[in-house]
Amino acid sequence: MRSGLVLLAWCLVPLTGLATTITSLPLSARAQRADRVVLAQVVSTRTQVDHDDPHTMRTLTEVVVGQTLKGPAASHLTLSQRGGRWGWWESHLPGDARFRQGETVLLLLHCPTDDRCALDGLGEGKVLLVGGDALLFDAAQNRYRRQSVAQALAEVRAAVAPPAAVRPPAVTR
Repeated sequence: MRSGLVLLAWCLVPLTGLATTITSLPLSARAQRADRVVLAQVVSTRTQVDHDDPHTMRTLTEVVVGQTLKGPAASHLTLSQRGGRWGWWESHLPGDARFRQGETVLLLLHCPTDDRCALDGLGEGKVLLVGGDALLFDAAQNRYRRQSVAQALAEVRAAVAPPAAVRPPAVTR
């Protein structure tokens, strides 16, 4: 029995290196990392399933872009997420965002095409704007924290602003 426990412990040692710790990046760092940052409103969400196979479920969320803070401008975008709800089937990635029609959001995105995007950092890529509050998801603590919309937008704008042009020193003779 004891040799069985030793063997089990020995087999599990390599798996300890696979354990990870989730750390949340500040909003400014997430904005810098994203390809595109937009203020948008959710128009609709739907689940797409290929060949009636629930393993292929993807949730497609259509948004209308009100303002582009980083990346190429677009009037609308489609967000693609793994999982969704289809008939008796439902599947979602832990920590991923969910969207509701009519929500106003700040989105941090990676866009492989001009109009198809994915959230940067799953749920951390969506900042829900409600009144004067920005609700930021913290994956490390699995909860939301509240910040003013003005403060969140100022932080993002400062992070994604192009660097100021450096003037060469004046040469005097």
